[in-house]
Amino acid sequence: MEKDFIPYEEALALKELGFDEKCFCNWEESWSPEPKHEIRMVLTTDQTWLRPGWINAPTFSQAFRWFRDKRGLVSWISFRIDLPKKYLWYITDVKDIAIRGGDYIFDILIESYEEAELACLKKLIEIANEQR
Repeated sequence: MEKDFIPYEEALALKELGFDEKCFCNWEESWSPEPKHEIRMVLTTDQTWLRPGWINAPTFSQAFRWFRDKRGLVSWISFRIDLPKKYLWYITDVKDIAIRGGDYIFDILIESYEEAELACLKKLIEIANEQR
């Protein structure tokens, strides 16, 4: 089930971009007397008692919807008809459509849908950071 949620690094980047929606899970750095701390996912049913340092762990669907609604960045994953099991992704900046068409097309052939989702999410974060 963890594969449905975006990884810790991307969740942290979304927080820095202003993502603050309620999520089913959160990433936390577990306390340990050892020098190395573990990052783990925690199910959160009541967000009123979130600990400091916890990072929301949105699902991929929730993150993509946030980019659509808050940033005007629409994205989708597709596949190459001519190449079986190869995925690519697209991003359209709906606020920028009148200026230059608004399209970012990434015809990078990726082996799995999940890898394409993560690559697309990383590019959305990069674009949003450039727009700051």
